[in-house]
Amino acid sequence: MMKNRPSVAALETASAYHLPQATTLRLNLDISAAKAAAQKIQPLLPDPRVPDYFTPGPSTRRASLFKASENPSVPLHPEVLFSTCREIRQSDIPEQWIAAHEAWIKKMIWGKDFDEADGATAEALHERHPVPRVIPSLPAAAGALLYLHNPGPDKLVRRLLMPRALGSPAGSYFAAEGLNTQEERPEIAHAIKENSRLLFWASRIPEFSNLCTPMALEHRDLWSGLTLLLGPLNEQALTTWCESLGEAGFSEPASASACLILFPTANLRTRELWSRTIRDSADAGSAYEVAMWGSHTVPDPLGLIDQMRDTATTGNRGRYWFAFHRDISPDHGQQALDSDTRVDPLWAVELLSARKLSGRMFRRRMAGEFSAHLTRSRARLILRFLERGGNSK
Repeated sequence: MMKNRPSVAALETASAYHLPQATTLRLNLDISAAKAAAQKIQPLLPDPRVPDYFTPGPSTRRASLFKASENPSVPLHPEVLFSTCREIRQSDIPEQWIAAHEAWIKKMIWGKDFDEADGATAEALHERHPVPRVIPSLPAAAGALLYLHNPGPDKLVRRLLMPRALGSPAGSYFAAEGLNTQEERPEIAHAIKENSRLLFWASRIPEFSNLCTPMALEHRDLWSGLTLLLGPLNEQALTTWCESLGEAGFSEPASASACLILFPTANLRTRELWSRTIRDSADAGSAYEVAMWGSHTVPDPLGLIDQMRDTATTGNRGRYWFAFHRDISPDHGQQALDSDTRVDPLWAVELLSARKLSGRMFRRRMAGEFSAHLTRSRARLILRFLERGGNSK
């Protein structure tokens, strides 16, 4: 078990957190404005849910963590084509889609593994049998079982599941959402610390707030900023961290994104330097993040969205192209689907399905590709999707 971390109340100064001091210039950032920005976007953020990691059976979906979030996150891989055309064989899939197909299959397998372990855990607890027949291999599934069943600390089931859950930040986060003891919490928080998004959500659990705050100081990104600005950190330490974030924004895209979102009142020259960090790096994820959340904190949201559009949609012709047109610019989604010939068709299918768009032009383009290259399996698979369950109106 990890040793207890010092509480925030015991850490009175910035030096107590071992914060790097700002060295090049004083940015004079408005901490009150940053706190207000954090409060604006906090209710809109996608919270972690089990379907982000595996696909459980319907019997568990009544539990809140097993339902899809009202604010959907950006998926790591496209899934709609594979879930619609489940009979597709590995040999039918073009090489560039194999990783996405395998990721979808793993979510299905891990879901079945969880369902079996779910029944075995309930059986073990109900029948007072100490050892369940199945322990899931996926840490997130083990954490979800701890959340769902809340076995007491004296139960062998818990002593078997907890080490498995601590094998990943997701498993640890789900364990944090359930019942846990004071002795377990430092180790749970430590297992989450490398994932700043999950660390933020863990910090919203009252018992974990003081544990997560010192860990967030080690990161320089949006989620860590939210943890600190909405948490119990003292003003001196918070100001020093914000200054270090501002300086990191001149070279690191993730830091620049956080700065543009959280410091809307910074001077225009500084904000332009942060924007340039993202554009020069062609970091589509950071550009999407700025457009998505910064549009809620700055006085000119449309200007910010337009500033980030090219990097978000042309810097990544897939995941963030889809996310940008699903979440930020839905009115341009149909045009993007019809005209953007360089986008990966798998992500085009995701957008078509998410926004209920017309697939007529997209279908025509795929039919033309199939006619010109009869061996191109990707066009054949897309056409099958459109015939089977896609929107081909």
